[in-house]
Amino acid sequence: AALGAALVAVSVAWPAAVVTVLLFLGPLDLAFLTGGFKELFASAGGLDMNGIRLLAVSAGLGLAFLADPAQRTRLASPPVRWYMVFLVWAGVSVVWSGDALEGLRLLFKLAWPLLIYLTVSAPGRTRAEVERMTDLVLAGGALLVVLNPLFVASGNVVVEASGDVRLGGAGVHQNPFSFYLLVVVLLSLGRFATRGHWRYLALAVGAIGWMALTLTRITMLAGFVALAGAGLYGVLARRSLRPALVAVALGALLGIALLPVAMERTFGYMPTVAELLALARDPVALFLRVNWQGRELFWGILVAAWAASPLLGLGLGSSSGILKALFPREAGTVAHNEYIRLGTDTGVVGLVLFSVAALVWVRAVMRAPLAPGARGDAGLQEVALPALAVMLAWGVISLTDNAFDYYAPFTQFAGFLVGGVAVCAREKS
Repeated sequence: AALGAALVAVSVAWPAAVVTVLLFLGPLDLAFLTGGFKELFASAGGLDMNGIRLLAVSAGLGLAFLADPAQRTRLASPPVRWYMVFLVWAGVSVVWSGDALEGLRLLFKLAWPLLIYLTVSAPGRTRAEVERMTDLVLAGGALLVVLNPLFVASGNVVVEASGDVRLGGAGVHQNPFSFYLLVVVLLSLGRFATRGHWRYLALAVGAIGWMALTLTRITMLAGFVALAGAGLYGVLARRSLRPALVAVALGALLGIALLPVAMERTFGYMPTVAELLALARDPVALFLRVNWQGRELFWGILVAAWAASPLLGLGLGSSSGILKALFPREAGTVAHNEYIRLGTDTGVVGLVLFSVAALVWVRAVMRAPLAPGARGDAGLQEVALPALAVMLAWGVISLTDNAFDYYAPFTQFAGFLVGGVAVCAREKS
């Protein structure tokens, strides 16, 4: 209670400073501050310092936003308006949820990227401040790349039933850790493509090295899509081949590091190119051949449940309630597909609203460097390139994981980068 109250007060008084610290800490697991993972109020689902941070900082940032008249006028702007409409609908759906407590937990996670966006892009925020925030994010990434052997030595290792050894970092699971490392790679790409300093490329290589040891398949696919989008966008925005060449090099390194193990974990062996092409022509056979690690059971159950109320959904949190009732807690209580979870919980209405909100953010990022007077603006481009790439990665990760649950390792960086683009576009060089 004391820590939570202090976080609320600090977040109201110094919202930008709090967000900067959170971005620097990134994926670091704070549960040790309150006795371990969800050690508090175990009968109600559990709470720890990570949850206290989510609740308290959200409350503080929200109060800071409401107290600033200049901020309140932004509610009508498209990047805020559409996300707010989605949040309001998701919040209303808690009323008919089958598990309202899970719904409220998820609602705070849904709101987190928007709160980060609003804080970072607040009126009066300068480009220099965004640059300092980015410096600290990269410094945190570099520190974690160097110190991660300590986390591994302390037990941040998982041995799968197949015998695969997966290394994590910062005290968190391998998947969110790999998503965070992907953010570090994309930020480094943006900096190197603009400034040409080799230390950013060295950081990207180090992050990919640890990413390979997590053995996370969806991160590889998300990385390929994000790097391809970043490279193409960099060529269009900067009219230079450097972003594309760097993206191709990092993509090749990612493929060398992760592709063999990803194929082994997906198919049980290394298929030939001919076999992959044959499977690509038969989506049903491809789906049946892939090792989904049980995700397909969750998807089938939730899609069937969604069919009971396709338009409005079953209420935010219902998907977790269904899975908790049918599976042991250690099997997981999330859908492992953000689209199915949002559809089950908030219906087609919620899924469409979130899609519109995300596309509005993507559109804002893509238009900013191409606007009159913005071409050749290196400071804007080095933020816009990773911003677009992270949004693309978010879309891919959501296919087999629940990105919203990883608000500290991943989605807060989407809010930060899109907000940073807004600041840089507002303050053109």
